[in-house]
Amino acid sequence: MSAIEELVAELAKLPGIGRKTAQRLTFHLLKQPAETAERLADAIRRVRGKVMACGVCGNLSDEDPCPICRDPRRDAALMCGRRIGRRQCDLAGCAYVATVVPNNPRRVESVIKKAVLVAREIGPTYIQAYTSCNIEYSIPTDKVMEDAKNVENDRYQFSEHLTEEAKHYLATRYGFKEYLPKPAAAPALPKA
Repeated sequence: MSAIEELVAELAKLPGIGRKTAQRLTFHLLKQPAETAERLADAIRRVRGKVMACGVCGNLSDEDPCPICRDPRRDAALMCGRRIGRRQCDLAGCAYVATVVPNNPRRVESVIKKAVLVAREIGPTYIQAYTSCNIEYSIPTDKVMEDAKNVENDRYQFSEHLTEEAKHYLATRYGFKEYLPKPAAAPALPKA
């Protein structure tokens, strides 16, 4: 494979970049001074070496926590993160928070049902649903669900966070057994 074909193939792997666009980018770069290509290559290396997910909100930044989360003017009660967990749930004042992918329709149905029930009586809810975009990422339609399973295993594992009030409400009013209080263990009988 020639150097040109190798670059075209690598560029074509990027989201939203097809083979024709990859060829145009390759030929554009070849017409530029060598320093332009060097700056691009250096910028890619720097971003791969320095950028990480913020430990608070999950946004990409070269600092942890990111400048937004460190800003003293930021209202911690307003949270908009890529991955939301118990801490973010508490900060945002949500009674129910879930992260889900559509590879398990019953789970999705259950998550939506719980979110609606809790929102009606207890307080705010938040559902983060990840769906593969087969157009943007050039995923064949028949591979979308497979991609969703892979992504769930890699990054977006199902998670659910509820306040104690929401758990009690769902258990007592709607019979969600998983939130019923666990029976206390019987005290051990003294040996005779």
